[in-house]
Amino acid sequence: LLSIYIIVRIFTFYLQIVPVGEEIGLRWQLMNPELLSKDLFGTLYYLHFQPPFWNLIYGIFIKIFGVDYKTLGGVLHFFNIFLSFFTIYYFYLITSFFKLTKIQIYIVYFIFFIFSLSFLYYETYIHYAHLTVFLFAQFSYLYLKFSENHLLKYELSIYFTALFLVFTWSAFSLPFFMFVIFIGLTLIKFKQNILRSFIIFCIFTLLSLTLSIKNKIEVNMFASTTGIGMSLFTILNDRHDWEQSKAKFLASKDYSWKCNFNP
Repeated sequence: LLSIYIIVRIFTFYLQIVPVGEEIGLRWQLMNPELLSKDLFGTLYYLHFQPPFWNLIYGIFIKIFGVDYKTLGGVLHFFNIFLSFFTIYYFYLITSFFKLTKIQIYIVYFIFFIFSLSFLYYETYIHYAHLTVFLFAQFSYLYLKFSENHLLKYELSIYFTALFLVFTWSAFSLPFFMFVIFIGLTLIKFKQNILRSFIIFCIFTLLSLTLSIKNKIEVNMFASTTGIGMSLFTILNDRHDWEQSKAKFLASKDYSWKCNFNP
């Protein structure tokens, strides 16, 4: 399966289906690279318009490869390809779990990986969607393994994967997401070790709320993402001249149309 994937990606590289690195500057999901380069963890801490995990990955690459968009585009593209290898690996494990025949595996594989324009698109598009696909593949496999033997290591791994999803995409930041996982695990094993599962659920629910708690402390809004953050980011995020953009905003006396916040 991996050999077929590598051959196809060599062909797509030949066709120049690769990211345009300069477009990273237009991605509202990514912080200003200069900020991440100067103070990675401080910038991530005060980031409140979205969860920080994707920007942590971006910031680590900035620390290693610098702030050039073209270089970062190539690095993130190869990172997505790296994720594709593991996503395909989990696909194979899942199909093996369901005891699909070799022919069935290849048919499904070609449909969802080789001939899938969406898979190629999100692998090339510099966005956390491809990371989310990988996490869901891992999530699905762990659920299946847990259904076999109810081992604690799989239960914890499921919650850790869910926590990464929470810190990657705000769509999963609601406590209801952890509650759905808890209900799913409870239905699988019914009454077995229910107290242990409830304690684990409570711990990871609290961990999933840490972003909201931090934002409540810093910007007085109990949410993992804030409209305030989005508004300020949209206004101030001039990638070519950050200081000039900030100065123009601060010099303006009419903030009402931009965002509603308490200085």
